[in-house]
Amino acid sequence: MAYAWIDCGNGRSVFRKVREDVRQRSHLPAPRIRPDGMQAVWNPVDNQTYESRSAYERAVKDAGCEIVGDDAGHWNKPSPTIEPEGVREDIISAWNSLT
Repeated sequence: MAYAWIDCGNGRSVFRKVREDVRQRSHLPAPRIRPDGMQAVWNPVDNQTYESRSAYERAVKDAGCEIVGDDAGHWNKPSPTIEPEGVREDIISAWNSLT
C-alpha cells in the first residue's frame, strides 16, 4: 500500500492510503527458473552418472522408479558438539579456585 495526499475540496488535504495499480504477477524481475545443470549424481538403477536434472529424472521414470523426499533436510541438523576430556573438570576447578 502507498500513501498520498488527497485534496478534500474545501482547502483541506488528508494523508491516506491509496491503491497501487499492480500489473505484475510478482514483485520479482523475472520468473523462477530451475536450471537443468547439477553436480554429477550416480543413478544406482542404471549405473550411469548424470549432470542434467531432466536426463536423470527421465532415466529414473523410465526405470519405473520415483524420486521422493528432499536431501536438504540433513543440512539443517546441528553438528554434534565434541568436548575434549577433562575440560569440564578444569573449568570447575578454576571456578572453585576463584571463590
